[in-house]
Amino acid sequence: MIVRRITIVVKKRHSRKWILISDVYKNILFVGEIHLGKVHDFTIFIQELASYDFLKINVWLDLGFIGINKHILAKQMIIPIKGTKNKPLTQEQKDINKHISSKRVKIENAISGIKRYFILVHRSRMKIQAKLDEAMNICSNLWNLLIKFRKLLAINQ
Repeated sequence: MIVRRITIVVKKRHSRKWILISDVYKNILFVGEIHLGKVHDFTIFIQELASYDFLKINVWLDLGFIGINKHILAKQMIIPIKGTKNKPLTQEQKDINKHISSKRVKIENAISGIKRYFILVHRSRMKIQAKLDEAMNICSNLWNLLIKFRKLLAINQ
């Protein structure tokens, strides 16, 4: 399971964020509620998923979730190593980060698949956040349907 945030920014508008959970097959398993872009990913994660049981799964996170291991328990929690200007990463650490990002690229592909839908990418004048949540859920379900359809086509050929 890979946890990642999706941020949609429209020029000269406020950004919107959702927390997504995806598997390595690019299926979207969970879409959180909409949040303003100024709310930190870590805070959103604690609010929405702190009670979720991660003990049976491996969790792959990005650098926005450093320190999450103090708040939740998981079978294995994989977070990239962060380098600083004064303490750059060694080659071994860079190789570890490269391996982690090669696994996390699947969720990036799933996010780009969701963002292909017009309602999420372009300026929306909807004021009701529940409608935006519904739009996100519909788009993620359409994406999951497309993934399943592609698998069926590949099996039948």
